[in-house]
Amino acid sequence: MFSSIRPYHCFSALCSVTYIAGPFLKLWTCVLGFAMLLTLLLSSGSAYAEWMSFGASDAGTTVYADPATMRREGDLVKMLVLFDFKTKQTKADVSYFSAKAQMEYDCAEQRFEGHTVMYFSGNMGNGQLLDRSSGKGKRLRVAPGSLDHDLWKLACGKK
Repeated sequence: MFSSIRPYHCFSALCSVTYIAGPFLKLWTCVLGFAMLLTLLLSSGSAYAEWMSFGASDAGTTVYADPATMRREGDLVKMLVLFDFKTKQTKADVSYFSAKAQMEYDCAEQRFEGHTVMYFSGNMGNGQLLDRSSGKGKRLRVAPGSLDHDLWKLACGKK
């Protein structure tokens, strides 16, 4: 006798509530998924970087650094640096208004190099990515009092 009793017959009210709530639960799950995706898209990207200005040159180039991107490995610190130009720049048949560089600073040797440089069609790293280049192996000495020195001090935590 007990083998013929099925749980869904005993709890028919529960099953009917689940059946009625099914479309609502599917809609709610879809809305939550969309909200999570939208939040992820809006919270990522260069538009929300905390760029710190290091001033503009006479030629109209403003240099920014993003301290939130600093990653330290021993005496080496990597950080994103943005070069924003008032006038169009040209490099190997590519015209751009801004460039983002993944820089590496050697805190012990007072040297720096650009690992990857990305060139953009718009200001502040916006617009289309036009070109990418690598400067690996071109380690330069930091000149005292220069803009590079200010960036090195930020990366290395020097005053």
